[in-house]
Amino acid sequence: MRKVWPGLLLLFFGTAAHANPMWHANGKRLVDGSGTSVHIRGVNLGNWLLWEGWMFGGNYTASESVIYGKLNEVLGPEKAAEFRARYYDAYITEADIAAIANAGFNTIRLPINARLLTGDGAGFRYIDRLLGWAGAHGLHVILDLHAVPGGQSNTHPADPPPGGAMLWKDEADQAQLVAIWSALAARYRNSETVAGYDLINEPDAPDAATLLDIYQRLIAAIRAVDPQHIIWLEGNKLGAVLKIFTAPMGENIGYSSHIYIYFGDYRAVQLRGASALSARLNAPVWVGEFGEDNADTTATTVAMMDKTDGVIG
Repeated sequence: MRKVWPGLLLLFFGTAAHANPMWHANGKRLVDGSGTSVHIRGVNLGNWLLWEGWMFGGNYTASESVIYGKLNEVLGPEKAAEFRARYYDAYITEADIAAIANAGFNTIRLPINARLLTGDGAGFRYIDRLLGWAGAHGLHVILDLHAVPGGQSNTHPADPPPGGAMLWKDEADQAQLVAIWSALAARYRNSETVAGYDLINEPDAPDAATLLDIYQRLIAAIRAVDPQHIIWLEGNKLGAVLKIFTAPMGENIGYSSHIYIYFGDYRAVQLRGASALSARLNAPVWVGEFGEDNADTTATTVAMMDKTDGVIG
């Protein structure tokens, strides 16, 4: 009988026990459960679970709370609530998800208003439904908390209260944010369709230390229930400032930037910063949002990203 050393048994079984079936970080790469590199080709489902006035048409930049307030004035509370429920059911359907897959994308980023994940938690039902559709069509979904309790900036996508962003100075809002991410991670920890957690969209914290402290609290809450999904962290000042990340924030962490300004060499500067961050922290970086111009510029931006070391989609 061949002798098998206990140490080898421990190595083999330990490796199997710690294999991660989710998309996860492997150095600068994003890999799937088999260790194959993944290059994100994604689309945001904007204006579904987080409303932005300009996406309804024209140059209307109101936040969701303002829009819904006007609906209440015009329709009354009952009809406004009925409109919202019908809108959530109709705006994104399985046909849309099939079309995204057929167009060659592999990822959906889902912007979510935290308001949908409190109270009756209606947002969880829509996320569940989307994950079912996405899994059936071979897509992965990044959960993006696009508007957090109290608002993370004074811009309309953050849906801040009338007095402006409160997250950075309100302990109750911060505690609610931690609770929401803990609930999301607990609910979706076993979902291989989920491609990670984008903790705060376009944060505008007063300083780096404030943002990094909240990130650490959120990471700890998520890791208490979900050790496997990648966590995505955006730079400060609406995702643009990546130099705040001077050291890794933990294991299986990726980073994200947004690119919306196309004059001069802004795109190249942002991508150089993303590549430098990837090299500095030995971690994957991706561009979670870009566009708002024309098809030719979009194509050249994609080409630039494809050539940038450390940028994985």
